This record gives sequence, structure tokens and C-alpha cells, in this order.
Amino acid sequence: MTEALRSNLSALLVAETPELAAQLTRDLVRLSAVVDEVRTHAEALARMQQARFDVLFVELSPSTPIRGTEFIRQVVPMSRTISTIAISGSGSISETVEVMRAGASDVLPRRFDEEALKVVLERSLGS
Repeated sequence: MTEALRSNLSALLVAETPELAAQLTRDLVRLSAVVDEVRTHAEALARMQQARFDVLFVELSPSTPIRGTEFIRQVVPMSRTISTIAISGSGSISETVEVMRAGASDVLPRRFDEEALKVVLERSLGS
């Protein structure tokens, strides 16, 4: 494990898709991360007030009340110490550019493997 992927890495996952949440949680735990999982942006904001996280994963889903991009734009100024990774289903260049401009440190495709997750984490955490 690289220094960026240390064993005490704490992650907050905002995902309304149960399968995505299960896969990401499973892979992060395999990488020795501690994962806190919520379904809504409101729950994520509440958890961020209660605890410190190293990384925030945000599923970009059109069905959420606040679009994922807007949520990222809202969260980044509140906590500059957290790396924010968007999870994109479309993988479109325009969506990627939009979330990066909103403040995401990286974008993970919805279909990913553990190696892709490691690469995104290492980039986001500065390793």
C-alpha cells in the first residue's frame, strides 16, 4: 500500500445506487479504508459536521435533489482538506470537465475495478 493509501484512510460515500455503494465499500475496505456510507447529500453534510474524512465519493445521479456537481461545488469550500471524487455513469467529457471545475479532484467511472480505484485515490491524495 502506498503512503497515500494508508490504513487509517477515512472515506465518506454518497451513493443512492446500492450496487455501486456495495462495490465501492467492499473495495475500499480491501484497501484498509474506513468507510461511512450515506444515501443523500443532506446526510453527507450532516456526517461531515460530525467527523473528518480524507476522501468524499459522490455518485453523479440525475435523480438526486441537488445534482452531484452542485453538491461538490457546495462542499469543496467547506472542507478544503477532503479530496472529492465524483463517480460518473456517463463518462462524458463535458460531465468530467463540469465536475472538475466544480472542485472534484478526480472522476471514477461507474464501472471500475480495484486497480482503477487505487489509481484515482493515489492521484487525489497526492501520492
